[in-house]
Amino acid sequence: MASIRIRKIVLISTIVLVGVVALVIVFISPITKYLVEKYDVQYTGREIKMDWAYVNPFTGYLHFDGLKIFECESDTVFISMSGFSLNFAIFKAIKGEYEISDLTLNKPWARVIQDSTQFNFSDLLVQFSSKDSAKVDTVTKDPVKFSLLNVKIEKGEFHFKETTIPINYYIKNVNIESTGKHWNSVETDVRFALDAGIGSGHIEGKSHINLDSLDHKTEVSVRQFNLEILNQYLKEISNYGTFRAMLDADVQTTGNFKDPKMTDAKVRLDLTKFHFGKSVENDYLAFDRLHVRIKRVSPKEGIFFYDSIMLYKPYFKFERYDSLDNLQTMFGVNGQKVTNVDNNEKRFNLILEIAHYLRNLTENLLKSNYKLHYLSIKNGNLIYNDYTPREKFSIAANPFNLSAEGIDKTKNKGKIQLHSGLKPFGEANLTAYLHPKNPKDFEIAYELKELPVSQFNPFIVTFTSFPMERGKLEVKGTWNVKNGKIESQNRLTIVDPKVAKRVRKRDTKWIPVPLIMAFLRERGNVVDYDIPIKGDLNKPKFKVWDPIIDVLGNIFIKPPTVPYGLHVRNVEDKLQKSISIKWGIHAHDLPESSEKFVKQMAEFLKENPQAMIRIRPAIYEDKEKEAILLYFAKKLYYKHANHRKDKDYSVDDSLNVEKMPNKEAEFLKYLNARITDSLLFTVQHKSLNVVGDRRVDAGYARLNAERKRKFLSYFEKEQQKQIQMESPRNQIPFNGLSLYEVSYKGDFPDKLRKEYNKYENLNDDLFRKYFKKKRTFRDIFF
Repeated sequence: MASIRIRKIVLISTIVLVGVVALVIVFISPITKYLVEKYDVQYTGREIKMDWAYVNPFTGYLHFDGLKIFECESDTVFISMSGFSLNFAIFKAIKGEYEISDLTLNKPWARVIQDSTQFNFSDLLVQFSSKDSAKVDTVTKDPVKFSLLNVKIEKGEFHFKETTIPINYYIKNVNIESTGKHWNSVETDVRFALDAGIGSGHIEGKSHINLDSLDHKTEVSVRQFNLEILNQYLKEISNYGTFRAMLDADVQTTGNFKDPKMTDAKVRLDLTKFHFGKSVENDYLAFDRLHVRIKRVSPKEGIFFYDSIMLYKPYFKFERYDSLDNLQTMFGVNGQKVTNVDNNEKRFNLILEIAHYLRNLTENLLKSNYKLHYLSIKNGNLIYNDYTPREKFSIAANPFNLSAEGIDKTKNKGKIQLHSGLKPFGEANLTAYLHPKNPKDFEIAYELKELPVSQFNPFIVTFTSFPMERGKLEVKGTWNVKNGKIESQNRLTIVDPKVAKRVRKRDTKWIPVPLIMAFLRERGNVVDYDIPIKGDLNKPKFKVWDPIIDVLGNIFIKPPTVPYGLHVRNVEDKLQKSISIKWGIHAHDLPESSEKFVKQMAEFLKENPQAMIRIRPAIYEDKEKEAILLYFAKKLYYKHANHRKDKDYSVDDSLNVEKMPNKEAEFLKYLNARITDSLLFTVQHKSLNVVGDRRVDAGYARLNAERKRKFLSYFEKEQQKQIQMESPRNQIPFNGLSLYEVSYKGDFPDKLRKEYNKYENLNDDLFRKYFKKKRTFRDIFF
């Protein structure tokens, strides 16, 4: 009976105990929820809400479901999460050791807002900071044994908003696992993964961190990460512009989060689909892919070992305007907008921070032990446009290719090779040998060839009034530099230069180029000078005696050969006009000198009914359209300024418009008052904005039709049947003018055959034979 009574007592006690525990759990959970929500503002300054709470005081387990923390004095959510859970080690607390063995945030959502130097959590920092640091007890006490272990963030989403720049960005699918921090350890391990919120991209990695020193060992993998976030920071340091790129990278590094110079890293990086410029459609800098592989970078130990740097299809456009250039219009005069932000210590700009970090890493690169196994730039397109002369000047290095091998501080010599086509004509080559041990030692051999002198007419006409009708420029030389001392030989050659008639415009200066060319040009119709350079890199000295002696020789020696020179040019002119008809820019009347040969062509067809000729119009479309555009724009201004209507617009008015400077002040005021785009910096672009593409295209079509009509008017209807006229094709002629190429099918005119034979014989003469290989039929006549 006693045993039965004991069992009943134990059973009843157990039931009571379980009931008490259950009641405690049942009531403590809503009480906890009630207390948190009642005293939230008093203790945190924030309102806190949750769906429900579960607290087990016996196991130390706590869970808040549907937790929301609001902004200070606002009903806007600051942080929310579907679940907040932790396990508190109750029995360890009895011993004076406080441990949260698990902390999990499930689907947290948070928004950080920065307004100048203030954040939307700044009030929390104040709320939980020490109220009176002067009253802190300075008596030495044993440290609190607090541990926070096994921290997890699952499927988080975090937003960042900066109101001043402004910046709006977020990351999603954030998963973080950390071993946390034990009270007697400063080491922790972290694993993380996240996706870009805007665009594509995934980052994952792991890190071992010393929480006291902030030393770390980290591995990070980045896949197809959209760098659009940088576009928002770009707006703060530029007047306009867009940026976009994709990043793939693998980084293994040790170092310190506070000091970038402590970095010791191994890197593989691919930057693709890079575009930066005025707008999405107008790039200043772009490339398909930049591949960088770094075997080891350690600034502290002075080690920079690059395995390979490869750049595919880079594009760069630099443009000069009457005021500033395309980069200064974007970033301010001498980059003033960048400087202003950089000098403001209270401003954070991610682009500038990246630049500073890279600068700190590499500031002692040349003094360090550096290696670059292979460097390659392939199929580049580097464009230079200059709108400062009266006409646009343009040249491009395309395709641009550069390679370098063996750039190694421990070796004596590294090699760099450059080869580039030049658009519209020409070629550039360079070979350089560098001595990494002594940067003041190097050897260079370079060459620029097949450049038409007429390509530089926008400058030549602006500053002299005399365009070059033909001529081919070549520059070549060598530089041998030993310890900064220069030994350089350079040669400038212009083959068959010919000065055209003076362009009489009010916006051109005058220099007597024909007279100057008479002194510079040698007897074989070339300008050929050696220009040695000596001295040192800081103060090079140009030896000009060779050009001076040649000029003096031309003055005293060349006069007896003048009749020969005139004979050569006469033969060239006759042959040229028989096989090509050049049109003046924006002109539809045949040049007076060509009319005679067109009439001879008509007579030849009449005398030879079986003969046929083919006309191939090669039209310099860009130049023709530029001239048409500026004429139309100046015409609109002229009619406005002089109150002219279309019916009153006369031939004299047209001549006045033609002579008007392209950048006349009142004309520019007229354009500026009518442009609809503030990012137009040239008279050409402003004119196009006022005139429109459609009117220019129509004017270009009329010009080609009128040229064809004018040319055919010299032939009778029967002879016109013997002419095969092709459609105009867009082509940049070597000598800079639109032309009709004339070729004969069947019988060949005797006069033309004789002139051609004369020309071939001239090239075998003593004065011209040396440069015969440099002369081509195209250069002289097309």
